[in-house]
Amino acid sequence: SPNSNIIQIAIKKYGNFTKALSKLSPGDSIFISGPFGNFVIDAEIDQNLLLIAGGIGITPYISMLRYLTESKTKLPITLVYGNRSSDNIPFMDEIAELERNNKYLRVIHLISSEIKPKQNNITNMYKGFVTANLLDKITDQNYSNYTFFICGPKALKDSVSKILVSREVNDEQIIIEEFSPSVSLQSDPEDRKKSIPFLTYVLSAGIIALASFFFMAIDLVRAVPKLANAQAHQTPSSIPSQPTPNTTSNNTDSNNVTNNNAPTPAPTQQPAPPTNNYTYTPPTTSVS
Repeated sequence: SPNSNIIQIAIKKYGNFTKALSKLSPGDSIFISGPFGNFVIDAEIDQNLLLIAGGIGITPYISMLRYLTESKTKLPITLVYGNRSSDNIPFMDEIAELERNNKYLRVIHLISSEIKPKQNNITNMYKGFVTANLLDKITDQNYSNYTFFICGPKALKDSVSKILVSREVNDEQIIIEEFSPSVSLQSDPEDRKKSIPFLTYVLSAGIIALASFFFMAIDLVRAVPKLANAQAHQTPSSIPSQPTPNTTSNNTDSNNVTNNNAPTPAPTQQPAPPTNNYTYTPPTTSVS
């Protein structure tokens, strides 16, 4: 919450990265970057909130609900929270406490598997998934009055997004949290719903292209003087064409007999090409 000076993270030990985080000890140094994006509530725009979370996707909503409850913001909020098991719901006790302290907050728990007996007394816990019928009941089919926040597994985000699109919900009413390299569904006029990973890839591609042109230009600037210098010192090494020997037959004889007494022309000697293209050897001359 903005009212707290403590940074708290919530992780699910699933991959190598999250398992490594769980092995940190007090005093270890870490580097934190972010937060990025615009997955935030704007009280001037968002007049009716429907927060849809799946599993550990509840994390960003916790700070939102803490702040809205602490600041006594009069903003109607409905939290639809899906989990696999009723006995493993992150932040379950705190969510119940927030609901008791915030009369504008309503929480609906959805469990995909069987609800455990010890949770049967929870009135707002149901078995099932986020469906179009459920969203129709929550919104009373008046989707234009709501801003929809979605955070959770990809299957949940895709499913809810399709439902909202089928209900002709405007783009600016849908805000999707992207914590993986994928493109968000929509963006509002202020671009607050654009996926940060997507923008990062676009900017990175542009920077790489500019860097490539920059280094190519440097190489070209270095190469041009070298080529000009080489051409200035180079001597043409083309071999002159050899004259054609005089082999014309003497056709003055009426019987068309070749004149064998004609002297044979001496062969023209071809000058030897220079051994070095960059060395010029002047011809040897004699004075009579």
